[in-house]
Amino acid sequence: EEAAPPGATVVSRDFPRPHGDLTALVVAQLRELGLPAEAIDDVGGCTHDEPARFFSHRRDAGRTGRHLSGIVARDRVDAGPEGARPGGRDRGTTREG
Repeated sequence: EEAAPPGATVVSRDFPRPHGDLTALVVAQLRELGLPAEAIDDVGGCTHDEPARFFSHRRDAGRTGRHLSGIVARDRVDAGPEGARPGGRDRGTTREG
């Protein structure tokens, strides 16, 4: 199974060796699933280049604290029929008639 949709550019060649562009990969996956571009926020930042902002296990050779990352859904784009989640299970949403 391929992680990136066909035609997505998810490898950066701006370095001596190719690097995966995780932001581009996630954005491409979300867009392929139908999420509109205006619903995707890239907060920026680089765990390697910003030591005051982020811990980096690789950059600090294992001498780091802990890092937590998350994805937050602010609004549902399309709850689907009767509250069901597209491509997933219904999370118990009920509608009273």
